[in-house]
Amino acid sequence: MKSALRALYVNFSFFVKNEWNEYCEGERIVRELTSNDDEKPSPDKLKRLVYLIGAEPENYQLTYMMIMKRVTDFRYLRHMEKVSFLIFKKKKRYQPSEHVYVQKKKIKGLIVVEYILKYGDHRFVRSCKRDVRHFKKLRGFTYELYNKDFGGGGV
Repeated sequence: MKSALRALYVNFSFFVKNEWNEYCEGERIVRELTSNDDEKPSPDKLKRLVYLIGAEPENYQLTYMMIMKRVTDFRYLRHMEKVSFLIFKKKKRYQPSEHVYVQKKKIKGLIVVEYILKYGDHRFVRSCKRDVRHFKKLRGFTYELYNKDFGGGGV
């Protein structure tokens, strides 16, 4: 019951913020895709976002600005995806029953950017090239699982 009330509150607050700030549909979808829940971005919403970026040139800039805001807003980790990993220490593996987990962050916004780069409009590619300095700040990001680095650190 408590989780259902929490979900209702979150959905209501999302609706109020969207209406109050008068976000366009593309901005609303970006906010949903990069929200602070534990779910990965929905493929259907990603497809809808790609369609909107190509079909609504008047809202393209607003949508792009929202994507960049969510990707580069390092002060608020709410736009990040939480991923849990086991900690290793002195070559001794802790058991999951000990609840020794570390929260690593993976930017959900990058999933959105990657999808749009693959399937979206060429304007988005040009815009990302223009703002490449923002992506260069993310070079230090590492995705570690069981002491193995899966990219990012030495790019």
